[in-house]
Amino acid sequence: LQSQKTSELGLIVNSLAHELNNSLTIIKGNTQMIFEDLKKTLDSNAVLKDEIKEIENAVNVCTNFTRNILNYARQYQYNFEQIDITETIKSMIDLTKHEILKSDIKITEKYEKNLSTVKASPQHIKQVFFNIILNSIQSMPGGGILEIEVSNRTNKNGRQFLDVKFTDNGIGMEKDTIKKIFDPFFTTKKNGNGLGLWICSNIIREHKGTLKVESKGKNQGTTATITFPSS
Repeated sequence: LQSQKTSELGLIVNSLAHELNNSLTIIKGNTQMIFEDLKKTLDSNAVLKDEIKEIENAVNVCTNFTRNILNYARQYQYNFEQIDITETIKSMIDLTKHEILKSDIKITEKYEKNLSTVKASPQHIKQVFFNIILNSIQSMPGGGILEIEVSNRTNKNGRQFLDVKFTDNGIGMEKDTIKKIFDPFFTTKKNGNGLGLWICSNIIREHKGTLKVESKGKNQGTTATITFPSS
């Protein structure tokens, strides 16, 4: 019964988010058209220009919010299969290539030989990697280095795991912030909605894995470590 209610809730949320997203697309499109039509006027009217920009920023926040809600609703549609973690990471680096170049970020990759295989839902894991890479890029506004390392690990009980580590030398976080980063709607970003890492943690939990974020403090960089059980 609980599973049925959860599934029904997912469908309702999915439907509402789609409707909201459609409306936001229209608002954003018309705002951009107005901006272009009034370009000459806006150049001489800073107040009006700022007001239109505020509308556009607000729409972007709402669009990101609905996108995250839609992604969360899709968690009820997991399709697990054997995936190549290395190729999955590389595909997300390619997807964020524009942001990487624009932000003057250097990516270093280190993959251990003979990595264990992982059984996962490809689309969901891509979403997690995309979010973490994007967070790292945004934490280094003046440029920096993002180190990605993937390795096998065996615990004291003989269980095998795959560790995926993302380390940046960005703005870092204080302890109080780290305690809250997985709380829904908590964000330190101006246009953030506070759902990205919350959704990521839920996805990793569905994969019987863990997501851990560490930082030594402000301007000390951040490390996000995802651990998957080997399949």
